[in-house]
Amino acid sequence: MSDAIIGFAGVLIGVIATIGKDAVSHWIGKRNSGRYAAVRIVCILDQYVEKCVEVVADDGTAEGRPAGRTESGEEYYCAQVDSPEPPTFPDDVEWTSISPELMYRILALPNLALGTERFVKAESEHSFPPDHSEFFQARWEGYADLGLEALEIIAALRRKFGLPKPSIAMGNLDWDAARFLRQKKDEVQRLREAERTANSAFLAEMIEKTESQ
Repeated sequence: MSDAIIGFAGVLIGVIATIGKDAVSHWIGKRNSGRYAAVRIVCILDQYVEKCVEVVADDGTAEGRPAGRTESGEEYYCAQVDSPEPPTFPDDVEWTSISPELMYRILALPNLALGTERFVKAESEHSFPPDHSEFFQARWEGYADLGLEALEIIAALRRKFGLPKPSIAMGNLDWDAARFLRQKKDEVQRLREAERTANSAFLAEMIEKTESQ
């Protein structure tokens, strides 16, 4: 009886060991697939962030002067950097190796980019020379948001899969893309607030003139 029990226990231990080995191998394989996918996605998004930064830094000038000029010689602000194409990801990425939340944010980013560009184009229809303020403000804010979202995704992937931190950009120890993009968003908000204040003051002045007549 004891021999049978010992034999059964041995078989059971062998089965458990096999199942455990397979489970560990599966986990390691999935982890490695996820890390490989994360590296590829991070590299794509790093490049996208750089392009977003270029757009946000574009103030429509060239060599300190408005970049555009009409045939009659009048200057106007004109975008010098093309809007980037939405990020695209390889077809063979093992998406199931990434958490659903992160996967959703990554795959939603291209649609957010398309929506942003549609909004910028809509604003440009109501933007007039020489400053085209509505166009530039919409562009700065929209691509700052896209760049910040991409940076948050990159940071989450690095934490999740233990990826190394990025190298110093352009050799500038003080450079911080996230800080730059947030500062630009704050600048846009201040510009809009100043415009609202000026418009309110102008409207109040017009009403006062009308009532005094």
